[in-house]
Amino acid sequence: MKPASRSVIARVLGAVAIALLLAVAFDLSRGAFRPARAMTDISGTSLAGEAWTLSGRRGKGPVLVNFFATWCGPCRMEFPELVRIQEKYRAAGFQVVAISDEPPELLRSDPDISKLPFIILPNKPDALEAYGVKSIPQSFFFDRDGKLVREIEGYDAEALKEVEKHLERESRSASAVEGAR
Repeated sequence: MKPASRSVIARVLGAVAIALLLAVAFDLSRGAFRPARAMTDISGTSLAGEAWTLSGRRGKGPVLVNFFATWCGPCRMEFPELVRIQEKYRAAGFQVVAISDEPPELLRSDPDISKLPFIILPNKPDALEAYGVKSIPQSFFFDRDGKLVREIEGYDAEALKEVEKHLERESRSASAVEGAR
C-alpha cells in the first residue's frame, strides 16, 4: 500500500473515531448510558405534617417521585396529569410524591401547590442531590418492589403515557392473581 493511501485511511479512521467519541459523549450527557439506579431512600415530613419514607412504600405499590419547584412552568403543566394518573391508579396502590428544595412556608402559601393530592416533601435539597437532579421537573417511576422502571426528564406527556401503560399492565396482573384466589 502506498504511503499516501495509508495517510488517507489514517485520517478517515481518525475522523470516524472522533465522531464516535462525540456521539458517545452526547449520549452520556443525555443520560442514555446511565446505569440502572436503585431506589435511594428519601424521608421527611410532608406539608400535611406526616412522616413519610420512600422505603416504606416498597411492596405497597408503585411510586412516582417527582422533583419540582413553584417557579417551574413545566412542573405546573404536568401536575394535572400526575393528579389524574394517581386518582386512576390509587386503588392499585400507586402514589405520587412531589419533592422540592423550597421551604414549606412557600409551598403552603401557593394555592395550586398546597391543594395537590400527593405527598409533598419540602426542603429536600439532599434528595435532589441523591438522585442527581440537574433540571426540573424530573421524575423517577419505581415499581412496587423498588425497581426503577422509568426516569423522566422534563415534562414529557409521552413518557407519562408509558408510566400509565405500565400501571395498567400491573393492575391487570394484580386482578388476575386476585381472581385466581
